[in-house]
Amino acid sequence: MLGVLLTGCISGTSYAVLDREAEAADALPGAVETELLEPETARFVGEDDGASLWLVRGVEASTICLVAYRSDDAWVSGCSGEGGGLAVRGEVGSWEVAPDGAPAPAGTRKLFDNIFIPER
Repeated sequence: MLGVLLTGCISGTSYAVLDREAEAADALPGAVETELLEPETARFVGEDDGASLWLVRGVEASTICLVAYRSDDAWVSGCSGEGGGLAVRGEVGSWEVAPDGAPAPAGTRKLFDNIFIPER
């Protein structure tokens, strides 16, 4: 497991997916370490090339996290301030996170709301 943390601040940022009611698919896999995450806030976003992706609030105030899971032995997570740049890279893949309404990070394309991947 490899986590990447980049920090920054922009006031007024939001992640609408985190405001919806939880569903069964939102539960994180048991192998994912959650000491930096608030697991009950996890929301499944989608899949990319065999990796399942969740946005989750972190235990630190105003942090957002991304969890990417392929298997119990192949997953990655990272957290950042809600408005800061968040890039998660590891053996499972590479993704960047941006708040609702933010432009795509440079060199990426939109995969899902809030989730971007490097141009391939």
